[in-house]
This record gives sequence, structure tokens and C-alpha cells, in this order.
Amino acid sequence: MKVSNIQTGGMSLYSTRRGFACDSVVDFEIVLASGSIVHANSEENADLWVSLRGGLNNFGIVTSFKMSTFATHDIWGGIIFFMPNAFRPLIEATVTFVNNETDEDTHVISSAGYAYGHHVVTCCLYQTHGDMNSPSLQPFTSIPDQIDSYSTTRTGTHIDFCKEMSGYTKDGVR
Repeated sequence: MKVSNIQTGGMSLYSTRRGFACDSVVDFEIVLASGSIVHANSEENADLWVSLRGGLNNFGIVTSFKMSTFATHDIWGGIIFFMPNAFRPLIEATVTFVNNETDEDTHVISSAGYAYGHHVVTCCLYQTHGDMNSPSLQPFTSIPDQIDSYSTTRTGTHIDFCKEMSGYTKDGVR
């Protein structure tokens, strides 16, 4: 994981349950403007540690970091592409999800845009325990007018889904 992602927060498929990626950092090694190399963690330079977790890189140059880890499972998810007339039901499902969902093992990103020469609506959805019939995702998977030939839903690993998502957004574009 890039330091810049850690220092800007770092959304992940596990953010609902685990928080942002920066919440998992237990120690930063940083070169300060004075040239001093220090560690920032809960015991040493705690105020700097808090500031570096999501506070960008205005405090020095981070040369390394340590993070807490956790075991993962196969994930069910991917991207569903819809025809433009699915925009309204997708937005309604997204609003309901945001306001009411309690399943911390799900992650949803809905968007509308232009791809493959057409206006399209997409939904990236993931269930981090691999439940392909998750009740929390059924409002999304049951929306009609899916473009099946482009949809990528499947069971896979975390790294598989990270590679897929990174292919849609190149570094320096956003």
C-alpha cells in the first residue's frame, strides 16, 4: 500500500468493519523538516501519529510504517454494469443501504458515467465473507437492465478485487 493512500485515509473493502487503512497504522517512521528521524505511534510522538493518520504529508517524509493486520476470507463481489434507466433504482437502493444497512461485511460504490460508448450506471459491491446471496446486496443484484457481458461479479481474493478496481483509476487521474 502506498504511503500517500495511508496518509489520505485509505478506503478499503473492509472500511465498514475496520475503518480506514490509516486506522490500522501502529507506527510511522518520519523524517522531519529538521532532518531528525523519529517514530510516531501511540506512545512516542502521539500527536504526530494522530496527525499522520489521514492528515496528508505536511509533517515530514514518511520513510516506513507498520500496520496491524487481520485474516481475510474469499470475497464475493465485483462490478455490475447497468443501462441508464437503472439509475433511479440504483440510487434508491444506495440511499436505503446508506440509511439502514447494518451488515459491516458489505461495501457498495454506486456511480453513473460514460463507458464503452454509452451512458452507464455501475455498482461495485463486495461481501467480505464471500456470501454471494447476501440479503444486504440483493437490492443491487436484483435491479433489472444489467449488462451481463460487462459485469464481473464472482468469488475471489482481496488482491483480485484491488487489481480490478485499480485498473479503472490510474495514478494521477483523481
